[in-house]
Amino acid sequence: MKKKYLLYGLLIIIMLISLCEINCLNDIKKFNSIDSIEQVQDFLQQATPKTLVIFDIDDTLIVPEEKIFYPLFKAVDDFDFSDTAFVKKLKEIYWQLAKSKEANVIFSKIKFIPVEQKTIVLIKELQNRNVKILALTNGSLCKFIGIEIMKKLRFSHMNQVGLDFSSSFNIQELILENLPPLWGYSPIFYKGILYALGSPKGTVLMEFLNKIVFKPDKVIFFDDLIEQCSSVSSTMEKLGIQCLCFPYRAEPKVKIKLDQKLVQKQFDYWTEHKKILPTEPNAN
Repeated sequence: MKKKYLLYGLLIIIMLISLCEINCLNDIKKFNSIDSIEQVQDFLQQATPKTLVIFDIDDTLIVPEEKIFYPLFKAVDDFDFSDTAFVKKLKEIYWQLAKSKEANVIFSKIKFIPVEQKTIVLIKELQNRNVKILALTNGSLCKFIGIEIMKKLRFSHMNQVGLDFSSSFNIQELILENLPPLWGYSPIFYKGILYALGSPKGTVLMEFLNKIVFKPDKVIFFDDLIEQCSSVSSTMEKLGIQCLCFPYRAEPKVKIKLDQKLVQKQFDYWTEHKKILPTEPNAN
């Protein structure tokens, strides 16, 4: 009898895995992945003030300039298996730093660069035509430093590359209290950035649009994760809003290999001196 139940259980697991794989394949077929914003430049040029253009932040708009900060913004699975323990250790140290009084000072020193400079140019062109731009990010940094510090830091991180979406809507701050606080906080909106905080991005976007009483004619959405594209696409379809979703692969999706000795040296220097240790031989 036990063998029979074990067999049934195994069959159910296999069926669930197969369904997940089928759904993933369907999503891949449904969406056109891009590796450069230039591939959809024509779509963006057709955007009007009634269009809502949405970008994920990390690996879509910006990336940390130094690899020592990758563990803050990337998942453990993004790294080479040999670096897994090292990355987990760094994440734990970041967690401890976040509890210190100097957290805001330390984390504000992180420098970011654009994933593609062309994206920054196109966004500014859209803003000049009064097209509404929104950032929609998971906001996992809140697990390290809390929501109040995070929302201001992320806004400043975007400013580093010349991005500011705060003019898209008159409202500058909003708590979506109807959605569950999965990471200790309900999703929030702050100065043009919508933080999902663990909830599906489609659900958060729908709640936000309902809250501000705005229904765009079209949504154009960019995210490096195909499941988030699926979430936004299916939700907008329910609202009767035309939606174009593009899984964005400009940031290479190969496993990240770290020089652990160099990263550790940079990390120690950063935490002690609150600035980056120059990596170039002739750097000051």
